[in-house]
Formats: sequence, C-alpha cells, structure tokens
Amino acid sequence: MKKIVLIIVVIAAISAAMVFSVESYTARPQFCGTSCHIMDKPYKSWQADKHGKAGKEEISCVVCHYAPGEKMTLHAKFKGLGQLFTYLSTDDKEVRRATHIADISCSTAQCHPSEKFMDKQLTYGKEKKVKFTHKAHYEKTIPGQEMHCTTCHIKASDEKHFEVPKEQCYVCHFRNTEFNKGRAACNLCHEIPTTPLQSQKKDAPLDPDQAVITHQSLEKAGVSCESCHYQVITGETDLIPGSCEKCHSDKMVLEKRYEMKLMHTEHVAKQKAQCADCHQPLIHKEGDFIEAARINCASCHPDHHSLQKALLLGAAYGGVPETPSLMNPVKTNCQGCHDKPEIHKGEKILRGSAKSCVDCHTKDHEKLLADWIKEVQTEVSFAKEEKARAEGLIVKLKDQLSEEQIAEFIKTLATGQKALDLVEFGNGVHNKKYSIMLIDEGLNSVYTVLDELEPLAEEAEAEKQE
Repeated sequence: MKKIVLIIVVIAAISAAMVFSVESYTARPQFCGTSCHIMDKPYKSWQADKHGKAGKEEISCVVCHYAPGEKMTLHAKFKGLGQLFTYLSTDDKEVRRATHIADISCSTAQCHPSEKFMDKQLTYGKEKKVKFTHKAHYEKTIPGQEMHCTTCHIKASDEKHFEVPKEQCYVCHFRNTEFNKGRAACNLCHEIPTTPLQSQKKDAPLDPDQAVITHQSLEKAGVSCESCHYQVITGETDLIPGSCEKCHSDKMVLEKRYEMKLMHTEHVAKQKAQCADCHQPLIHKEGDFIEAARINCASCHPDHHSLQKALLLGAAYGGVPETPSLMNPVKTNCQGCHDKPEIHKGEKILRGSAKSCVDCHTKDHEKLLADWIKEVQTEVSFAKEEKARAEGLIVKLKDQLSEEQIAEFIKTLATGQKALDLVEFGNGVHNKKYSIMLIDEGLNSVYTVLDELEPLAEEAEAEKQE
C-alpha cells in the first residue's frame, strides 16, 4: 500500500513539475516572440519598447495581456489554448485581431496607479506643447463610449508596440463637431498666445493710446478664428466604406451603423474595434491659409449662386407649380452652358454662351439665348414699373388710408418683390418658363394693391376736378 501511495506522489510531483515548467516556459516573452511565428512583429516592437528590453525593467507579455490574478484561471488557460489552436490552424504571418488589455493591468500599484496618473498633467507631441490629463478623457466621453487604456494607446505601426497616434485624437475631438466648439475647442490642447500679433509691438513698450491686437482681443471682438486658421481640419467624416461589412453581414445589424451610442457601446466600450477601424482619418495641420480660402468660393460667398440654383430646380413657389429647368432631367450643370472665356474684373470667368446651345442642339438655337434674355428682361422691367406705380399710389393716397392699410399694401408688394428678385438676380434665363410664371406671381401681388388703390385714386381725381 505504501508503495502505491509513494508512486502516486511521485507521479503527481513529476506532473506538477512538468506543468510548472511548461507554464514557466510558455510565459516567457521569448516563447511568444520566437516560437510563435505570428508574434514576430509584436515581439520585435516589444523589444524596442520601454516595457520590453529597451526599458529599465523588462515587463513580460503575460503581465499586461492577462489581468492581475487571471493568468492561472481556467478562463486564461482556455484563452491560451485558443491562441495555440489559432497558431496551428492558420497560415497567416501576423496577428490581425485587436488586442484586449484590461485597464487594471496598466493601473496596478506597481505600474501606473490611477491615483497618481489620472490628475497628473502630461504633455503630448514632439514639442510637448499639448497638455492633457487622463481624467479629462475618462470623464468627458462621447455617447456610448467607455474609455479604456487601449482606446487611445493602440498598436498603430510595426515600429512601436503601442502608441497614441495623433489621428486617434482627431477622430474624437473633431468628428461631428463645430470648429473651435466643445471638444474641438482649440484651447483644450493649445495654449492660446497672449503676445501682440503685430510684429512691431511684440518687443515694444506698451502704449496705452495704441490698440494691441491679440488672440484675446480678437475673440472679444467676435472675429472668427477661421479668418486666419482656415481649413486646419480636413478629411472625410463618413464611415470607411465597407468597414462594417468586414465583420458583419446581417442586414439588420448593418442598418444600425449610424446609431452612434450603440456602435460605441459595442465596439469601444467592449474593446472590439479601434476608432480607425470604422472612421476615416482626419487631418489637422496649418496649410496655405490664403490658397485654401481662395479656392473655396464659399469661404467669402457662403450662399453664392443660390438664386440661379433655385431657378434651375424650379420648386413650387406660391401659386407657381413645380417647374424644373429643361436641363434638369439630363443633369446638365453650370459647365454645360458656361463655356465662353471672358475677363471680368481682371479674372478669368466662363460666361454662358449661345455656342453651347448650338453644340448640343441646332444652329437655330443660336438666337434662342438672346431671345430668352430679352423676353425675361422686358417682363421684369414691366413688373418693376407696375410695382413703382403701386408704390406711388400708396404715397399719393396716404392721407386717405389707415396705417393698417398702408402696412398691408407694403407687405403685399414685398411678397411680390421676392418673386421678382428671384428672377432678376438669379437671371431668369436659367429657367425661362418658370421665370415668366414667377413674374406673373409677383405681378399678382402688385395688381392686388392696384385693384384697391386705383378706384380711390380715380375718386380723388374726380373730386379734385369738381
């Protein structure tokens, strides 16, 4: 009996020693990096990292990739077996899945304890000009987000084991935000200079009789930041085309792709994806501040050519039915008709020309453009004369009219004037049929007033002659 017990003890001791040896051997970074070929790049980047051989203290893989106390649990063993089966069953040369690191692995008392790091002001960037605290990021999250260490500290390149690429900051700070507002406010990251912007006053003694221009004085005066910092944030704000389909195929799931809170809960809070997996990168840098504004017409003309567009679309207006331009069904844009180079105020422009009509239609259409221009201008001039006649009668009969009547007549004429302005300033030739109906709409307002005032004027004239 004693012999059997002794044999069992020896076998158990040998088994335990083997398990311990295997456990110790497979927990070494060298095993992960040199025995497991799909860990080659992570292992090399770990060697160069301050958490690896390049640091003061070598932190092994399992210290970070398993939460404290997790390594010897059944869950961890199955996790390890899963990695083993993945290694045995794949021909891939590298790991492609996002790494899951528990926050507690980073914030243990021996590493980066929260009580020391959350409020500590740190700097970011090569020039260390961007100041931040971890606490601010944990407390002010986007709906659905639950910030983890790996939300910002990610594996972004082969060279570094993990890092915080600036593009990671831009996604959260600039996506779906208004320039210099909220989480996109410049002073969250940049210290706003207080020195004079006038170069001659930077080192000169302060003269109380002369105005000093600073960022603060401009802000107080309501000067837009974009007056100088134009298009410092650029890029596509939509999701990466096809990014959802890489992981999902269910139609009902894909239809929820724009439910921000749900998407952040499932992907960010549960650490299943990185920001760059779904969002296109944004660029934040100073560029050619003049050229960027120059090539963007809307920077100085925010609503330019809106009247021309309204005429081309021909939406229902008052009593005028929807009447799109004849060019709309064939999707002809400005360039289809504006092909005549001209110099206007020293700059090259393209005018609309009869040649473009002939190019698409027939020679008989060469005269059409001039006829349309003449007809629309004639009708507009007539409408303006009739409106002026109505306005003259209001002045002439003001002593016979109440203030309420005068206000109502002026309001009616203003309504008609809007229709006439659309034709005159939008250039009615862009949609002649629609423009003629708009002119009639404007004249209806004018004649509503004239129908009221002309009888009064005739009575007044008759009394005068008696």
